[in-house]
Amino acid sequence: IGLRRWTLRLVFLAAVVLLAFGVLINHQAPVLIGNPPVDDIDEPDTGFAAAPSDLADAPTIAVGDGDLTRGFSMAAGTVAITFDDGPHPVWTPAVLDELDRLGVKATFFVVGDQVRQYPDVVDEIIDRGHELGNHTHFHYRMGDLDRAQLERQLDLATLAMIDATGTSSRLYRPPYSGAIRNLDEAERLAGERALEHGYVLVATDLAPPDYNLNLSVDTRLAEAIPPVGAGAVITLHDGGGADRSNTVDLLDPLVSSLRERGYEFALVGEEVARATGIDPI
Repeated sequence: IGLRRWTLRLVFLAAVVLLAFGVLINHQAPVLIGNPPVDDIDEPDTGFAAAPSDLADAPTIAVGDGDLTRGFSMAAGTVAITFDDGPHPVWTPAVLDELDRLGVKATFFVVGDQVRQYPDVVDEIIDRGHELGNHTHFHYRMGDLDRAQLERQLDLATLAMIDATGTSSRLYRPPYSGAIRNLDEAERLAGERALEHGYVLVATDLAPPDYNLNLSVDTRLAEAIPPVGAGAVITLHDGGGADRSNTVDLLDPLVSSLRERGYEFALVGEEVARATGIDPI
Protein backbone atom coordinates (compact mmCIF):
# COMPACT_ATOMS: atom_id res chain seq x y z
CA ILE A 1 0.00 0.00 0.00
CA GLY A 2 2.87 2.33 0.86
CA LEU A 3 4.51 1.80 -2.54
CA ARG A 4 1.25 2.51 -4.33
CA ARG A 5 0.77 5.70 -2.31
CA TRP A 6 4.26 6.95 -3.21
CA THR A 7 3.69 6.06 -6.87
CA LEU A 8 0.50 8.11 -6.92
CA ARG A 9 2.30 11.00 -5.23
CA LEU A 10 5.05 10.92 -7.87
CA VAL A 11 2.49 10.83 -10.68
CA PHE A 12 0.68 13.79 -9.14
CA LEU A 13 3.93 15.71 -8.68
CA ALA A 14 4.90 15.09 -12.32
CA ALA A 15 1.47 16.34 -13.45
CA VAL A 16 1.88 19.51 -11.38
CA VAL A 17 5.34 20.14 -12.88
CA LEU A 18 4.05 19.67 -16.42
CA LEU A 19 1.10 21.94 -15.76
CA ALA A 20 3.37 24.61 -14.31
CA PHE A 21 5.65 24.38 -17.34
CA GLY A 22 2.67 24.77 -19.64
CA VAL A 23 1.55 27.87 -17.77
CA LEU A 24 5.09 29.25 -17.98
CA ILE A 25 5.24 28.78 -21.74
CA ASN A 26 1.79 30.17 -22.47
CA HIS A 27 1.46 32.94 -19.87
CA GLN A 28 4.98 33.88 -18.81
CA ALA A 29 6.54 34.04 -22.25
CA PRO A 30 8.54 37.23 -21.56
CA VAL A 31 10.38 35.44 -18.73
CA LEU A 32 11.20 32.41 -20.88
CA ILE A 33 11.72 34.08 -24.24
CA GLY A 34 12.75 37.62 -23.36
CA ASN A 35 10.45 39.58 -25.65
CA PRO A 36 6.79 40.59 -25.24
CA PRO A 37 4.36 38.92 -27.67
CA VAL A 38 2.75 41.02 -30.35
CA ASP A 39 -0.97 41.59 -29.86
CA ASP A 40 -1.85 40.74 -33.46
CA ILE A 41 0.37 38.80 -35.83
CA ASP A 42 -1.68 39.91 -38.79
CA GLU A 43 1.13 42.11 -40.04
CA PRO A 44 2.27 41.61 -43.63
CA ASP A 45 5.64 39.99 -44.08
CA THR A 46 7.38 42.84 -45.85
CA GLY A 47 10.98 42.67 -44.71
CA PHE A 48 13.24 45.43 -43.45
CA ALA A 49 15.07 48.42 -44.86
CA ALA A 50 18.78 49.25 -45.11
CA ALA A 51 19.94 45.76 -46.01
CA PRO A 52 23.69 45.09 -46.28
CA SER A 53 24.87 45.39 -49.88
CA ASP A 54 26.36 41.88 -49.94
CA LEU A 55 22.84 40.45 -49.60
CA ALA A 56 21.67 42.11 -52.81
CA ASP A 57 22.01 38.86 -54.77
CA ALA A 58 21.09 36.52 -51.93
CA PRO A 59 19.00 33.45 -52.85
CA THR A 60 15.43 32.91 -51.75
CA ILE A 61 16.27 29.70 -49.87
CA ALA A 62 19.43 29.83 -47.73
CA VAL A 63 21.10 26.53 -46.90
CA GLY A 64 24.59 27.69 -45.95
CA ASP A 65 26.11 27.06 -42.53
CA GLY A 66 25.45 30.49 -41.10
CA ASP A 67 25.75 32.12 -44.53
CA LEU A 68 22.61 33.72 -45.99
CA THR A 69 24.30 34.17 -49.37
CA ARG A 70 24.55 30.41 -49.92
CA GLY A 71 21.55 28.53 -51.27
CA PHE A 72 19.30 28.69 -54.29
CA SER A 73 16.17 30.24 -55.73
CA MET A 74 13.26 28.47 -57.38
CA ALA A 75 14.00 27.11 -60.84
CA ALA A 76 12.50 28.85 -63.84
CA GLY A 77 8.92 27.81 -64.43
CA THR A 78 8.47 26.49 -60.87
CA VAL A 79 6.56 28.06 -57.98
CA ALA A 80 6.06 27.05 -54.37
CA ILE A 81 2.89 28.31 -52.70
CA THR A 82 3.39 28.84 -48.98
CA PHE A 83 1.17 29.91 -46.09
CA ASP A 84 2.15 31.74 -42.89
CA ASP A 85 0.71 32.28 -39.40
CA GLY A 86 -1.57 29.24 -39.05
CA PRO A 87 -2.99 26.90 -38.22
CA HIS A 88 -6.43 28.46 -37.91
CA PRO A 89 -9.54 26.38 -37.15
CA VAL A 90 -11.59 28.02 -39.92
CA TRP A 91 -9.25 29.32 -42.59
CA THR A 92 -6.68 26.53 -42.73
CA PRO A 93 -9.33 23.85 -43.49
CA ALA A 94 -10.87 26.17 -46.10
CA VAL A 95 -7.45 26.62 -47.72
CA LEU A 96 -6.85 22.85 -47.62
CA ASP A 97 -10.19 22.15 -49.31
CA GLU A 98 -9.42 24.62 -52.09
CA LEU A 99 -5.93 23.23 -52.61
CA ASP A 100 -7.39 19.73 -52.84
CA ARG A 101 -9.88 20.90 -55.45
CA LEU A 102 -7.10 22.55 -57.45
CA GLY A 103 -4.69 19.62 -57.08
CA VAL A 104 -1.87 21.69 -55.57
CA LYS A 105 0.38 20.90 -52.61
CA ALA A 106 1.72 23.69 -50.40
CA THR A 107 4.08 24.45 -47.53
CA PHE A 108 2.56 25.75 -44.28
CA PHE A 109 4.85 27.76 -41.99
CA VAL A 110 3.08 27.27 -38.68
CA VAL A 111 3.29 29.14 -35.38
CA GLY A 112 4.01 26.76 -32.51
CA ASP A 113 1.54 28.34 -30.10
CA GLN A 114 -1.19 27.91 -32.73
CA VAL A 115 -0.13 24.31 -33.28
CA ARG A 116 -0.63 23.66 -29.56
CA GLN A 117 -4.15 25.08 -29.78
CA TYR A 118 -5.19 23.30 -32.99
CA PRO A 119 -3.19 20.06 -33.31
CA ASP A 120 -5.93 18.35 -35.33
CA VAL A 121 -5.72 21.05 -38.01
CA VAL A 122 -1.95 20.59 -38.29
CA ASP A 123 -2.40 16.84 -38.51
CA GLU A 124 -4.83 17.44 -41.38
CA ILE A 125 -2.19 19.44 -43.26
CA ILE A 126 0.11 16.42 -43.19
CA ASP A 127 -2.67 13.91 -43.93
CA ARG A 128 -3.54 15.79 -47.12
CA GLY A 129 0.01 15.60 -48.44
CA HIS A 130 1.26 19.09 -47.64
CA GLU A 131 4.33 19.94 -45.57
CA LEU A 132 5.15 22.04 -42.54
CA GLY A 133 7.70 24.74 -41.89
CA ASN A 134 8.70 26.51 -38.66
CA HIS A 135 7.40 30.07 -38.17
CA THR A 136 8.60 30.22 -34.53
CA HIS A 137 6.55 29.60 -31.40
CA PHE A 138 5.20 33.08 -30.60
CA HIS A 139 5.81 35.01 -33.86
CA TYR A 140 8.30 37.48 -32.39
CA ARG A 141 10.75 39.55 -34.38
CA MET A 142 13.79 37.34 -34.25
CA GLY A 143 16.18 40.26 -34.51
CA ASP A 144 15.05 41.37 -31.04
CA LEU A 145 16.19 38.10 -29.40
CA ASP A 146 19.53 36.76 -28.32
CA ARG A 147 20.79 33.37 -29.54
CA ALA A 148 19.33 31.33 -26.68
CA GLN A 149 15.93 32.99 -26.97
CA LEU A 150 15.87 32.49 -30.74
CA GLU A 151 16.74 28.81 -30.39
CA ARG A 152 13.95 28.38 -27.81
CA GLN A 153 11.48 29.91 -30.27
CA LEU A 154 12.51 27.43 -32.95
CA ASP A 155 12.74 24.43 -30.65
CA LEU A 156 9.39 25.03 -28.96
CA ALA A 157 7.69 25.24 -32.37
CA THR A 158 9.46 22.06 -33.44
CA LEU A 159 8.28 20.25 -30.30
CA ALA A 160 4.71 21.44 -30.94
CA MET A 161 4.84 20.01 -34.47
CA ILE A 162 6.21 16.69 -33.24
CA ASP A 163 3.55 16.44 -30.54
CA ALA A 164 0.78 17.19 -33.05
CA THR A 165 1.92 15.13 -36.03
CA GLY A 166 4.92 13.01 -35.11
CA THR A 167 6.97 14.93 -37.69
CA SER A 168 9.01 18.12 -37.70
CA SER A 169 10.71 20.33 -40.25
CA ARG A 170 14.02 22.13 -40.76
CA LEU A 171 12.31 24.63 -43.05
CA TYR A 172 12.13 28.01 -41.32
CA ARG A 173 10.66 31.39 -42.17
CA PRO A 174 11.28 34.35 -39.85
CA PRO A 175 8.18 36.33 -38.87
CA TYR A 176 7.77 39.70 -40.58
CA SER A 177 10.38 38.88 -43.22
CA GLY A 178 10.35 39.20 -46.99
CA ALA A 179 13.32 38.70 -49.28
CA ILE A 180 16.70 37.98 -47.71
CA ARG A 181 18.17 41.03 -49.47
CA ASN A 182 15.82 43.24 -47.37
CA LEU A 183 16.87 41.94 -43.95
CA ASP A 184 18.45 44.54 -41.69
CA GLU A 185 21.54 43.78 -39.59
CA ALA A 186 19.63 42.43 -36.58
CA GLU A 187 17.44 40.16 -38.69
CA ARG A 188 20.42 39.06 -40.74
CA LEU A 189 22.23 37.97 -37.59
CA ALA A 190 19.11 36.12 -36.42
CA GLY A 191 18.87 34.38 -39.79
CA GLU A 192 22.50 33.33 -39.63
CA ARG A 193 21.95 31.91 -36.15
CA ALA A 194 18.98 29.89 -37.39
CA LEU A 195 21.15 28.43 -40.16
CA GLU A 196 23.82 27.54 -37.60
CA HIS A 197 21.11 25.85 -35.54
CA GLY A 198 20.43 23.51 -38.47
CA TYR A 199 17.51 25.19 -40.22
CA VAL A 200 16.94 26.02 -43.89
CA LEU A 201 15.77 29.63 -44.19
CA VAL A 202 12.94 30.05 -46.70
CA ALA A 203 12.35 33.66 -47.68
CA THR A 204 9.75 35.12 -50.04
CA ASP A 205 9.79 36.29 -53.65
CA LEU A 206 6.18 37.43 -53.91
CA ALA A 207 3.77 38.35 -51.10
CA PRO A 208 0.43 39.53 -52.51
CA PRO A 209 -1.56 41.61 -50.00
CA ASP A 210 -4.08 38.89 -49.11
CA TYR A 211 -4.42 40.56 -45.70
CA ASN A 212 -5.99 43.67 -47.27
CA LEU A 213 -9.74 43.11 -47.44
CA ASN A 214 -10.25 46.31 -49.44
CA LEU A 215 -8.36 45.15 -52.53
CA SER A 216 -9.93 43.31 -55.43
CA VAL A 217 -8.90 39.81 -56.48
CA ASP A 218 -7.34 41.24 -59.65
CA THR A 219 -5.21 43.67 -57.66
CA ARG A 220 -3.95 40.94 -55.36
CA LEU A 221 -3.44 38.56 -58.27
CA ALA A 222 -1.24 41.07 -60.09
CA GLU A 223 1.21 40.99 -57.18
CA ALA A 224 1.28 37.18 -57.04
CA ILE A 225 2.42 36.41 -60.58
CA PRO A 226 6.21 36.11 -61.17
CA PRO A 227 7.97 37.87 -64.03
CA VAL A 228 7.73 35.87 -67.25
CA GLY A 229 9.27 32.45 -66.71
CA ALA A 230 10.89 33.25 -63.37
CA GLY A 231 10.51 30.83 -60.48
CA ALA A 232 9.15 32.08 -57.16
CA VAL A 233 8.21 31.33 -53.59
CA ILE A 234 4.77 32.88 -53.08
CA THR A 235 3.65 33.73 -49.55
CA LEU A 236 0.00 33.83 -48.48
CA HIS A 237 -1.60 33.67 -45.02
CA ASP A 238 -4.00 31.15 -43.47
CA GLY A 239 -3.82 32.56 -39.92
CA GLY A 240 -2.86 35.64 -37.95
CA GLY A 241 -6.20 36.80 -36.64
CA ALA A 242 -7.78 38.32 -39.75
CA ASP A 243 -10.53 37.21 -42.12
CA ARG A 244 -8.69 35.05 -44.65
CA SER A 245 -11.54 34.64 -47.11
CA ASN A 246 -9.49 36.81 -49.49
CA THR A 247 -6.74 34.20 -49.41
CA VAL A 248 -9.17 31.38 -50.17
CA ASP A 249 -10.75 33.38 -53.01
CA LEU A 250 -7.35 34.16 -54.50
CA LEU A 251 -6.25 30.54 -54.88
CA ASP A 252 -8.36 29.58 -57.89
CA PRO A 253 -7.40 32.54 -60.11
CA LEU A 254 -3.79 32.32 -58.93
CA VAL A 255 -3.38 28.63 -59.74
CA SER A 256 -5.26 29.02 -63.03
CA SER A 257 -3.11 31.98 -64.09
CA LEU A 258 0.10 30.16 -63.22
CA ARG A 259 -0.96 27.04 -65.08
CA GLU A 260 -1.86 29.10 -68.14
CA ARG A 261 1.71 30.40 -68.07
CA GLY A 262 3.10 26.88 -67.94
CA TYR A 263 4.19 26.86 -64.28
CA GLU A 264 4.68 23.71 -62.24
CA PHE A 265 4.02 23.60 -58.49
CA ALA A 266 6.47 22.21 -55.95
CA LEU A 267 6.83 21.79 -52.23
CA VAL A 268 9.71 23.76 -50.76
CA GLY A 269 11.13 20.63 -49.14
CA GLU A 270 11.18 18.83 -52.50
CA GLU A 271 13.11 21.70 -54.05
CA VAL A 272 15.62 21.76 -51.20
CA ALA A 273 16.22 18.03 -51.62
CA ARG A 274 16.53 18.37 -55.38
CA ALA A 275 18.91 21.32 -55.29
CA THR A 276 21.08 20.33 -52.34
CA GLY A 277 20.54 16.67 -51.53
CA ILE A 278 19.39 17.69 -48.03
CA ASP A 279 16.08 16.28 -46.79
CA PRO A 280 14.69 19.07 -44.59
CA ILE A 281 11.60 17.20 -43.38
